[in-house]
Amino acid sequence: MQLTKWVFILALALVLPALAWYGYSQLGSSAPARLLVQPGSYDFGAVSVKAETTFLMRNTGDAPLEILGLSTSCGCTAAWADQQVIMPGAQTTLHVSFDPTVHEDIQGQVFRQVYVRSNDPDQPEATIDLRATIVPLSESP
Repeated sequence: MQLTKWVFILALALVLPALAWYGYSQLGSSAPARLLVQPGSYDFGAVSVKAETTFLMRNTGDAPLEILGLSTSCGCTAAWADQQVIMPGAQTTLHVSFDPTVHEDIQGQVFRQVYVRSNDPDQPEATIDLRATIVPLSESP
């Protein structure tokens, strides 16, 4: 009976550290969330009224991607996403609008940006570049 007790204790002494090491090694084995925005930029062309476009936001990592915030460089630009959490391998649509009528006296080429904050550790904030040429309503195509 005494020998069985020692064998059991020895087995625990070997198995528990092995299980702990295995569990610890699995913590870092999956890739974190990764944000890929396609396309990375957009040209609205000549505009005189509000225009919209869409982008794909894809999670190329192995963990859920959380969209923590969307912001823009100007009040004439707005952005919203269909989903706030993107599972690994999935994608969602990012909608972006540009309204040149917000600025009364601006004409010609303008540059704006959309900022996407996420839990991607390599790219916590992605930037999407936008371009447009504001023309008077009478000159719009």
